[in-house]
Amino acid sequence: MKKHKLVTLGLFLFASIASSQALACKFIPDNSPIYSKIAKSDISFIGEVVNITDSETTFKINTLLNKNDKINTTNDLYTIKNGGSSCHHRFQIGQKWLYLGETYMSGSILLKKNTSILPTNKIKLEAKSKSSWDNSWTSCFKTNECTTMYYDCDGSISVRKDKIEKVQKSIYSFKHDPRAINCESTKNINTIFRTPSCLSNQCEILEIKLYQ
Repeated sequence: MKKHKLVTLGLFLFASIASSQALACKFIPDNSPIYSKIAKSDISFIGEVVNITDSETTFKINTLLNKNDKINTTNDLYTIKNGGSSCHHRFQIGQKWLYLGETYMSGSILLKKNTSILPTNKIKLEAKSKSSWDNSWTSCFKTNECTTMYYDCDGSISVRKDKIEKVQKSIYSFKHDPRAINCESTKNINTIFRTPSCLSNQCEILEIKLYQ
């Protein structure tokens, strides 16, 4: 009887080891720039894990970056099936992700302290003191109402798309138009992702530092 149990246990351990080896994740890392991965993804967004069941994980989308027309999102929620292999991420409730896909190969990045909002208040105050500023230039309800306006060589501000000409007239009265000066880019697009976003009904610049 003991011999039978030992044989059974041995077969079980062998099967477990074989199974774990079969599920081992082996892939060649994709070192392409983050903007390239976003462009290639079926859906990409900045979002938070809000619910997990045995079979599914649900994200609350804060900022949608790219989406295939065939992908469905409801009320800014996106649900995926939980994968069983070691190539799949193990998501946890409350985590914030730059989501590009559910596997390690997709390039999704867990965001921790590397997420920050760049406030536009400084340039607003400067504009108010040197020219005119209208708060409606940055008021919004949806992210697609916002765009990025650049000034000097490195400055930027997020404003309403339909107000950008008025903002340019205001800002360029005391700041340089970058299109009229010789600027050398010092930004590394592989390590910094920046996008305009509607946050608390104001157009802001959302910056994500991608180094860990």
